[in-house]
Amino acid sequence: SLNDSPLLLGDCEYMSEIKEVSLSSEYCAVLCGGQIMLHPIESSNETTLNREPKIFPDEIRGMAESVITCLALTNDFLCFATDLGNIVHFSLERWSTVVQFRHQVGIKALHTDLDGTRLVFIDDHNHGYVYISATEETIRIPEFPKHTIGVLWDYSHPTVFIAFDRTSCVTYTFVRASVEGKKVDKVGTTVLISDQIPLMLYDGDLCLHGSGGRLTTVVLDTHANKPGRDAKEQLAAVVRMRKHNEAWELCNLINDEEEWKQLGRSAIADLNIGFGLFGRDHW
Repeated sequence: SLNDSPLLLGDCEYMSEIKEVSLSSEYCAVLCGGQIMLHPIESSNETTLNREPKIFPDEIRGMAESVITCLALTNDFLCFATDLGNIVHFSLERWSTVVQFRHQVGIKALHTDLDGTRLVFIDDHNHGYVYISATEETIRIPEFPKHTIGVLWDYSHPTVFIAFDRTSCVTYTFVRASVEGKKVDKVGTTVLISDQIPLMLYDGDLCLHGSGGRLTTVVLDTHANKPGRDAKEQLAAVVRMRKHNEAWELCNLINDEEEWKQLGRSAIADLNIGFGLFGRDHW
């Protein structure tokens, strides 16, 4: 619980100044001097404890001259990127590299989803992309904030994420299948109070760290059901986030033939044919 005292599990010295640290339940990954040291922490898993530390990029052939710029650690993968545009997925289960990808320019930040199978990366041109490791595809994020300092994936809706700077955050949705192929759509923008840093996103509830160390929670404008908000405006945002079941309830409330048609067209465009045709009874 939050009242428990911290327990020291071990300590370790690293080769140079530490830039970034990421922890999972069994491993620690530390970025320092353009390299990553990956090593196990105290664990009941004997296989984990017996594994020798790994140093990246030395462990990967052809990447010795690369400088690692960022990392992320999930329960399944260590993900990192370099100044030459490499993105690497290292499997913690197999203890080996499973995916390597090369972007055309250097990468300065990456932000994975909960599993590490999808991530958002920011390149040296301040462009944002969604990267899908299973297919090694990248999708450019439209209207990506030039001064983005972070990205959070929604734990409740894994296709929704936000990109934020010091004044606002932009909500996006990743569309896995549509008549246009994979794509990213912008949903809307939420203004942030100064000195607030987003920490976690769950179903549109954004937890922020404020001045004095206080934690606060706000509902994104793209998700908020504010008094006086136009129901059709809310419906449009829900449809853009591909929350078709919620959109169905709103259409029932609005009871407008054109809105039913718009929902049906959106579902069919996303290849959700059955859902789209089911709504024809209301047209």
